[in-house]
Amino acid sequence: METEHFMIEKIEEGCFRATMKSHIEFTLEVAKEFDDAANEITEMKKHVMVFNATKLVYAHADAREYIKEAQERNGTAVAVAFIAKSAFSKVAGNVFLTVTGPSFPMRLFTSSIEAENWAIERYREYEAGV
Repeated sequence: METEHFMIEKIEEGCFRATMKSHIEFTLEVAKEFDDAANEITEMKKHVMVFNATKLVYAHADAREYIKEAQERNGTAVAVAFIAKSAFSKVAGNVFLTVTGPSFPMRLFTSSIEAENWAIERYREYEAGV
C-alpha cells in the first residue's frame, strides 16, 4: 500500500514493513495518514510493524502522542521495531522509549534485517501464546 509519505507492505503473515518515501517531519497530519494506512493494510488484526525511520527529520510531540494513543486504543500492535540511521539515533531513541514505555515490545535497530527478524520472532511468540 502506498500513501503520499509511506510505503507499507506485508513481509509475511502478521508482519508489516513501513518505509518513509522521503525525508519528512512526522507531523500530526502525517501521523494520521500513517495510522489510517496501517489500519487498512493490517485489517485491524494483531500484527508487528517494522518502521524504517531513517528518513525521519523530526517527530512532533502531538504526532508521537497521537500514534501512542492510537496503538493503545486499537490494541492491535504486538510489537514495533524501528530502524534508525545511526547508533546515536538508536541510543537516543531507546532513552525516549524507556521514558514513554508502550504496553507492547518496542525496539530500535540500525539493521533492517535484525529489525525484521526480531519483529517476526515477536509475532511467532504471540501466535504460539508465549
